[in-house]
Amino acid sequence: MTDDSLRIQVEPRSPVRRKPSRRPWLAWGGLAVALVALGAFALLRPRGFEAPPAAPQVVAQSAVVAPPAAVEPALREQVVDDDGRLLWASPTAGPPIALGYVPAGTQVLVHLRPAALAAHPEGAKAFAALGPWGDNAKGEAERLLGLPLADVEELMLSVTTAADDSLLFSLRARLVAGAPRPAQSESVGRSVRFVATSRSGDADAIAATVLVVCSQQLAAELREASTAPPLAADIERLVAASDADRLATAIFAPRFLQASGGKLVSGEAEPLRAAIRWLTEDRAAAVALSMHWDDDFFAELRTAPVRNAPAQPTSVRLKTQVLAAPAAVEEFVAAAPWHSHGRRVLMRLPAMLRAASRFARNGVEQNQAVVRCYLPAPAGHNLLLAAELALTLPRGEDARAAMSEAPAVSPAETIDGKLRRTVTLSFPKDTLSQAIELLAAEIETPIDILGSDLFLEGITKNQSFALDQRNRPAGEVLVEILRLANPDRTATGPADPRQKLVYVILSAADGRAGRIVITTRAAAAKRGEALPPVFRDE
Repeated sequence: MTDDSLRIQVEPRSPVRRKPSRRPWLAWGGLAVALVALGAFALLRPRGFEAPPAAPQVVAQSAVVAPPAAVEPALREQVVDDDGRLLWASPTAGPPIALGYVPAGTQVLVHLRPAALAAHPEGAKAFAALGPWGDNAKGEAERLLGLPLADVEELMLSVTTAADDSLLFSLRARLVAGAPRPAQSESVGRSVRFVATSRSGDADAIAATVLVVCSQQLAAELREASTAPPLAADIERLVAASDADRLATAIFAPRFLQASGGKLVSGEAEPLRAAIRWLTEDRAAAVALSMHWDDDFFAELRTAPVRNAPAQPTSVRLKTQVLAAPAAVEEFVAAAPWHSHGRRVLMRLPAMLRAASRFARNGVEQNQAVVRCYLPAPAGHNLLLAAELALTLPRGEDARAAMSEAPAVSPAETIDGKLRRTVTLSFPKDTLSQAIELLAAEIETPIDILGSDLFLEGITKNQSFALDQRNRPAGEVLVEILRLANPDRTATGPADPRQKLVYVILSAADGRAGRIVITTRAAAAKRGEALPPVFRDE
């Protein structure tokens, strides 16, 4: 039996499956790095999050022993129980990304399928979630190519360096059938655009009208570069393991971003440099992040370990960092006040990460550390939205200054009024404290849990439960949360004395704004605090 005659994989059931730069390669490169840094450990749970389908199947494919005359052994498929640890199966099975018309020494590759992404229901949301970064990158790409991205079947961005360490870029676009054929060759500002005519080597893999736009310094090289160029060995390894059928893939060398490629993570993107270093712990010579949307959202993080480093320990450390991400992001979010424009999304982020990390699987393929995750399709654009907000949303003094210029909230909306707001809160499993945090963000009102009161009744804030409340008044959602977290399951309703968990509304006093407090029925009675009517038998 050959080494690859037994292949075991998890087969998911169906469905399981301060201003943007005007330099296009900076916009696209910065976007690619943003996807990798935040996508790797921040697969978000959006509003209305549904749990991934239960009980995925494990498929073991093994060879049947063939007689000597057989050229290839027949394959049979056997379904076995999933042990909860095997790597998720890929939703696609395409060839590796083609490298024709890519500059030699490329350190950053971004491969997209714009037409397919635009045709997917989540495509427009994904582009919109990227905010000014996405608008700028899309606009610059269309200006350089001279046609809309909807006419582009496949787009490859490459970033490399010149002899003086300046950055050079190239775009390779394979057009959809019937797209207008551009001019054979012309200048576009300081760039050159030409139609690739050679069909040898890698060009066969991208046979169609292929348009190339590049820095002038690269034009002579790329006109003759239809075959794969020499790249760093670790980049080549990840390209060989890539899948051209996925809708988005970014491949880069982390050390490049610490040196001459630092311009790709400058300005608003500067925090990404530290985030990537934290994630990989300097143990990755190259990193690839790919994403795909079909019935679900799929993401894969793949790293090529540094020389002589075994892949299995690297895979375990990578998964450990993914699991540690919720706490790290929680510290990041709590470190400073955020502008109200996106504060609620960021306040939800730590809880979302805890949910998403449970659906990540790690393993080793081709001596590379791999982490894969399946989530509902909307999780993808929420991931991109959070990445953009975390980098661009004003915080600290900038947030205070921005909010001071915004219209004041009408004093007519009391806490009772906010509890009448219609909200949606849904998750497969989370804690009482996280559920309250999410609801507080939704209604923009502090909700405190008096842990000492709960302790006297033997109630903890870390108990877990599922919640699915859609388009309901926030007050009803809060009561449902308290009902699910109540230790006595025999309580027949919120007015039942056995419903120990209650909330009270405290008026503004001692310089503190009015707020909602989670306590117990006994503690509230001892302090003489009036319970809302829903908790009284009237």
